Amino acid sequence: PIVCKDADHLAVWIYLLLNANSFPKEEMFNNERIIVKPGQMIRGRKMISSKIMVQESKVERILKLFKNEQQIEQVSSSKNRLITVLNWSSYQKNEQRNGQQVNNERTTSEQQVNTNKNNKKDKKDKNKDSFKDIVEKSIEYLNIQTGHNFKPTEANTRHLMARINEGYTLKQIMTVIRNKTVEWEEDEKMKKFLRPETLFGTKFDSYLNYDPGGRTTAEVMEMINENSMHLENMTGPWECHILDSSKLQANKNERENEIK
Repeated sequence: PIVCKDADHLAVWIYLLLNANSFPKEEMFNNERIIVKPGQMIRGRKMISSKIMVQESKVERILKLFKNEQQIEQVSSSKNRLITVLNWSSYQKNEQRNGQQVNNERTTSEQQVNTNKNNKKDKKDKNKDSFKDIVEKSIEYLNIQTGHNFKPTEANTRHLMARINEGYTLKQIMTVIRNKTVEWEEDEKMKKFLRPETLFGTKFDSYLNYDPGGRTTAEVMEMINENSMHLENMTGPWECHILDSSKLQANKNERENEIK
């Protein structure tokens, strides 16, 4: 499907489905008060861009492509646009036929094409987090492990977003952070490289497959799995968050004692 062309297309599509009105709502559009129907929303490309961290120009191209492919309709004004997700109600019916959401981490594209609850387990890790969540959780985990206070700015996330686009998962990103923290945090020359541009750069794959503690990648992934238990579900699909830093820091200390 066109919505699965790449991570940015999927991020825009998920945003549209999550933010479309569920009930009629009166809003101002083009200096007039109108009723925004279910499946519609009033948004600007700048707002969408800031929410999913995709460049404005690409958001505009994706919206035009969705319109050409009859996924949406849009009416523009000087400030924003009225977007209509075509066949929006059918997506809601498909969800009801499934009987329940198997988990709140499944992507919308799976919900459209899948009427079988028994999804293969190997899809879960790939689709469990929205693009924005992976970025935020990765930076948060880096700060917890290193004691730094990096912000999810464009400079700090540029390389990270490239790795996510290549298909790397949150668990793999956490593995690299953990590996290099253990290796470099006591090294005065190397600890300065515990930063996003180094960890998520072109050597990411080699970092992923090296563990300073002598463990295999599978063993490190199992360790990272423990942290995944702290990702609690929130109210809507594809939305989850990391528990407070003190709990994860306690887990970090426990693992460090085990290594010693």
